[in-house]
Amino acid sequence: MEKIKTYTKQFQDKELAKSIVISFAFLILSLFINFYAGTYATERASLPVTDIVLSNIRVFDVDGIFLYGPIILFTFVTLLAFYKPQKLPFIIKSVALFTVIRSIFITLTHIG
Repeated sequence: MEKIKTYTKQFQDKELAKSIVISFAFLILSLFINFYAGTYATERASLPVTDIVLSNIRVFDVDGIFLYGPIILFTFVTLLAFYKPQKLPFIIKSVALFTVIRSIFITLTHIG
């Protein structure tokens, strides 16, 4: 019951609510930027390029990292948001910034 009172008290704060709305606006903007960066990279894709390092090392199975890594990250971020609701604007803005930086690198490395 004490935790519910804490959540109620946190979300009644007008500044926190305003910051969460602004954070979601940044997140939506970053997702649009990511979409258009992917579209640009697909249109401007060049020929495949070989990599001297990847061509000379053995093959590693990284499917588990690509499958379970995002799931673990999402679970950790969600638990952090539930444990400390006042940090929610920071968490959302961090994800939005990560997405924008990723979008920039997608446009810079548009190889087939």
